[in-house]
Amino acid sequence: MNKFTQDDQSDFLIHLVGKDESYTTFMNILSQGRIKSINAFGFNRMKHGKLSICFSEIPPVFIKKLVKRRANYGIAFKKSWLQEKGAQRIWYIEKNSKLHSSLVNISNELSVLIQDEFNNLAPFIDVSGDYGTSSYRFEWEREWRLIGDLSFTPDDVEFLILPGKDHDAAREFFADAELDGIGPNYNCPYYDPTTDYLCE
Repeated sequence: MNKFTQDDQSDFLIHLVGKDESYTTFMNILSQGRIKSINAFGFNRMKHGKLSICFSEIPPVFIKKLVKRRANYGIAFKKSWLQEKGAQRIWYIEKNSKLHSSLVNISNELSVLIQDEFNNLAPFIDVSGDYGTSSYRFEWEREWRLIGDLSFTPDDVEFLILPGKDHDAAREFFADAELDGIGPNYNCPYYDPTTDYLCE
């Protein structure tokens, strides 16, 4: 058991599950070896309609801050592995800035052919700013996205994120699944966001 080294860089991309029934969702994803893309994100998301999966490049020492906002359950992959799958970092631009105006103007003047190409870029562009009474600012998460679903094996997972109270039960569940031939086993390290320790 040890803490992450104090570094402001990360070789990992982290996917956290939603807050609703997070443990069940987490275990289902791992049992199936598949993260489903269920939402569209980015510029004009309702128009481009491309479903994607979100990841964070936040340094390991700040994972605790991320899970406090999101959920206590997640999966960490090697950044280079996800890049090979097509994952890309997000480009953040400021709302009502000159860049924002240019982006809007360009998107309004595209031909049908170029529109399809532009729609491949739009999911990776976020417009940060204030929207009514709420603020949309997530630059600190250093977000990446991947279009479509992601299939993976235990060998692709660098570590799992889950509270320490669930470690033993999860390891037993996966070991039994492997023994019975009904599911994968994750022998990777487990990170406890409640104590900030990585358990080998």
